[in-house]
Amino acid sequence: MLARWLTICGCLLWLSPRLAEGQTLQKLSSVIPGTERTQLVYNGDFQSQGPLVNGAYPSPAGWARVADMFAGAGIHAVPADESVAGLAQVDGGAPACMYSRAVNLLPNTDYVLSAYLWNMGDAANHVTTAVDFNDAPQEPQLTLYCSHANASAQQCFRLGPEVDASTMTHKLLMGYQGWFGCPNDGSQPNRWIHWFRNNTPAAPNATVDFWPDISELDPDELFATNMTLTNGSPARVYSAFTQKTVVRHFKWMKDNHLDGVFLQRFTSELSDPAFFALRNQVATNVRRGADTYGRVFAIMYDISGQPAATLVNTLTNDWAYLSSFMQITNSPRYLRHKGKPVVAVWGFGFTDRPGTPQDAQTVAAFFKAAGCTVVGGVPTYWRTLNIDSQTNAAWAAAYLAFDVISPWAVGRYGTTTGADNFKAKRIVPDLAYTAAHNVEYMPVIFPGFSWHNLNAGPLNRIPRNSGAFYWRQAYNAISAGCTMIYGAMFDEMDEGTAMLKLAPTANELPVQGTFVPLNIDGQALPSDWYLRLADQASRMLRGDSPLQTSMPIAP
Repeated sequence: MLARWLTICGCLLWLSPRLAEGQTLQKLSSVIPGTERTQLVYNGDFQSQGPLVNGAYPSPAGWARVADMFAGAGIHAVPADESVAGLAQVDGGAPACMYSRAVNLLPNTDYVLSAYLWNMGDAANHVTTAVDFNDAPQEPQLTLYCSHANASAQQCFRLGPEVDASTMTHKLLMGYQGWFGCPNDGSQPNRWIHWFRNNTPAAPNATVDFWPDISELDPDELFATNMTLTNGSPARVYSAFTQKTVVRHFKWMKDNHLDGVFLQRFTSELSDPAFFALRNQVATNVRRGADTYGRVFAIMYDISGQPAATLVNTLTNDWAYLSSFMQITNSPRYLRHKGKPVVAVWGFGFTDRPGTPQDAQTVAAFFKAAGCTVVGGVPTYWRTLNIDSQTNAAWAAAYLAFDVISPWAVGRYGTTTGADNFKAKRIVPDLAYTAAHNVEYMPVIFPGFSWHNLNAGPLNRIPRNSGAFYWRQAYNAISAGCTMIYGAMFDEMDEGTAMLKLAPTANELPVQGTFVPLNIDGQALPSDWYLRLADQASRMLRGDSPLQTSMPIAP
């Protein structure tokens, strides 16, 4: 006969339609009474065990029981109030055990009911624990399934503001370039990085097509250019070296219920001491932002421009530095999947990137031996070994050496019809192929594309269509059965895929030069529109909102 304990409490606060976000697993020992954003309703939990009957308390005041349910001191319960818990004595012939209580709700009052769910099974005794609000619309439930990898007698399931860092499943994770730098930002390069060529902040040297919305940034986060706004003031930008700004970006993620990011780490820069220091500071900034606002992050190496002769050693040595010296994976916000820290490597197999099939397999094997889940950012045509993929047949096995495959898709189509064709010809067969080879699949979606100032291409080359293009891709990936998505990118303004807060109209853009305002497609949009849209896509990916072809929100 097994004894397991379930603690139950009732909570009252203003109802928020977003409360269902951020469901996380947490050990009871880490729950600190009074830190939850709720107000305890004291007549909602077991304040009294009731009369003692045959050595147990079968009827706590106000509660009815079914089957072998009793109340007593909770051995693992949080030491608050009387620490009284429901105890279920379960054997093979007993019906479902339950305590229930009727609560009269006041009219014109919004309620939120929550509970700690304590898994009541173990490896040998599989039990699903649920709280069923069966009088509420659509009968919502909080459920802890016996099949969960972390199920144990001392785990509980709770509503909270943090993103679950234990899995990539049901997450939309954006790439975070973190590559913008400015003179006098405190970094060792001490120059304009990715904003302008030739270290001259003037319109002819601009390399970005979109402009950040800097209206919320403080003066100590801003760096003046030689360009001006319509009111005559200097056009200003930010630096990723500034921790305050990067942490602010993570606040924007939390405000929009976004999961987190893959921080890009460019291997070709790591041999330069000044850029090595810059990248380390950006990594520290990202960690601080994720820790502060309960988002997740992981490292993604970009091997573009890396000398082939030093490719493998650069990756392995740098990971040793990050994991041992910086202890980057010690953050509770560092993303894990299947119990292992996640690391991604982008660029193997592309026709214009370094590395051989053996290099890719060596790197994947190294990270796996280091206890990591390894994501491969690979060419679009990785499965068929053509077009943007190297054609050597050995690449087929090299790609499958990764635990998760994420094929690049930016610029591969430019309309919703093209996105639909891409789903049919690439995503669906890719997904079937990876599933057959026990590899997971993470497609890439992007809001649009423009690199006029960077490469003299057409301005607004792939129109965003006010978000319709992005939404169609999210719908396609989820409807195809994908359980994780890579969003390109949070802050990529050079190629015009940025999702962060952007200048909404020409009034917020420099007068000099040519840039893309958010309203270029004819519809007024707020600066945070694409963050809000990513929030909706994330909800659809998690199953919190229904799968639908049209955007569920309007500007």
